Amino acid sequence: MIFFHFTHNQCLPNKHGIDGTGELKSNPLLELCYVIDGHSKHPNSAILVSNFHKFILEKKEEFTDLINEDEVIREFLERVIKEFHKSQYRQLIPAAMSICLIIFSPQKVYSVHLGDCRLGLIFEKKLEWLTYPHNLTMCRIIDIETLDLEETLRSSADNHIVTNSLNTKRLKKIEINVFNRKKGTYLLATDGLWKLEVHKILSTVKNKENYNEIDDLAFIIAND
Repeated sequence: MIFFHFTHNQCLPNKHGIDGTGELKSNPLLELCYVIDGHSKHPNSAILVSNFHKFILEKKEEFTDLINEDEVIREFLERVIKEFHKSQYRQLIPAAMSICLIIFSPQKVYSVHLGDCRLGLIFEKKLEWLTYPHNLTMCRIIDIETLDLEETLRSSADNHIVTNSLNTKRLKKIEINVFNRKKGTYLLATDGLWKLEVHKILSTVKNKENYNEIDDLAFIIAND
């Protein structure tokens, strides 16, 4: 796949978070990429994000040898999260980040996420979000089939309260999803992108320009 990375971070007083992206393409069949969002209210979050970039690079050899089997890939994703959490446990307090980490195989898309980074798919100018954020708004939604779900997630006053982040204290439940690979453009995004109106998201992806002047954002576009 061809990955396009975009990151925009603002320098503001009392802001400690930073958004970022990364990838590994050393495997002959599998490709890995991720977006991360360091939480701005936690003073050590930018360091945590930087440490994750380094940690993933240290996994390059292991990823190179990873075989294309469902259970093996799932175990690798879970192990990455657990080992990184263990390496940072109680070293940076407070520090927290959201993450969406993806592995593409020829047939499947494997996703692990904590916090409010998301995976979506754009096909024929329509955007479908494949994963849901771990935030307070989502916790209060009873029926995910409701027609105004995405509008609620975008506009809710408490959608910034993350309930399942990757932090340096207790490791929360790890959510792994597996999707059949489809035609279209896969989109990994931090909340600075997915909380925009759909037309602004599509314009950002199409023009590769930032349409969010308020918040940090990072995203990866993945195309065949």
